[in-house]
Amino acid sequence: MSSQKPSVVLIGDETHESIAIQAELLQATGFATLGATTQKRLVSLAQRYQPDVILLDIVLEDVSGFAVCRALKENEVTADIPIIFLSNKAELPVKVEGFESGGADFMTRPFQSAELISRIQNQVQLRRLINEREGHIRELHELLDQKDKVMQVVSHDLRSPLGGIKGLAEMLETGSESEDPETVRDFAQSIRQTSESLLGLVNDLLDIAKLESGKMSLSVSEFEIRELVMQCIETMQLLAYKKSVSLEMHLGHEDEEVWVQADRPKLMQVFNNILSNAVKFTPSGGTVSVEVSHDKAVRIEFRDTGVGIPPEVLPHLFE
Repeated sequence: MSSQKPSVVLIGDETHESIAIQAELLQATGFATLGATTQKRLVSLAQRYQPDVILLDIVLEDVSGFAVCRALKENEVTADIPIIFLSNKAELPVKVEGFESGGADFMTRPFQSAELISRIQNQVQLRRLINEREGHIRELHELLDQKDKVMQVVSHDLRSPLGGIKGLAEMLETGSESEDPETVRDFAQSIRQTSESLLGLVNDLLDIAKLESGKMSLSVSEFEIRELVMQCIETMQLLAYKKSVSLEMHLGHEDEEVWVQADRPKLMQVFNNILSNAVKFTPSGGTVSVEVSHDKAVRIEFRDTGVGIPPEVLPHLFE
């Protein structure tokens, strides 16, 4: 038993003399002790110090130990503290009442000191195991919450490109665009690029264990950022068309290539999310624009004429 953090035993008995005798025995074995002869004092100490075990006589100065036990078990702060009853009475009805009131164990006097210490240590160990189990359960719930959040993000990320693919396929199937070979090629290219993006998202979903453990790695490559922005704009064109929202690009001089080093699929995922939300919350007749500029750093600016993000939400945007 660690001397730095000894287990605490709260002793409840009818007299201070009896408490002192029990405390001397327990302290010699390495326990820290508290004592009380009344219900009010005992409940107060239990709430304040959260002892590991309560050693409780069936008779206190002002009330029965059974009544005290019931009061402790009805209080959520002290309900989980194990209580060992001590009594001079060995009759079965007395023991039954002790357990029915919430006691974890029952000993009759006279008792062997070694047995008392052993029973106290068993209750201490049991409570620690229960606390550890509850801690593991809380961790599992937190992991499940994280998993749910990841699934929500992935579902959102899958919905937009799938809608784009479906829309392009419908236009090829029923629209006049299917009669123009160049338009068909452009649509096919957009479908292929969007499908590649979806494949990347599915791969992220397969790596969900890495996300939960905080070990998700970046796949950094060098690419032309304006080409990526144009690809994202093309993916959102049909969604914007259906809402009568104008999509605009401001990419600087056409002959100025802007190369960056980043994780291309994840950056595409971010841009598609921003554009999807911008189109979704921009009313018909509105405008969504993307501007790429660069000096010492590359700046990608998204603007829309929608309702905007509530100010109270902004601090939590990147959580």
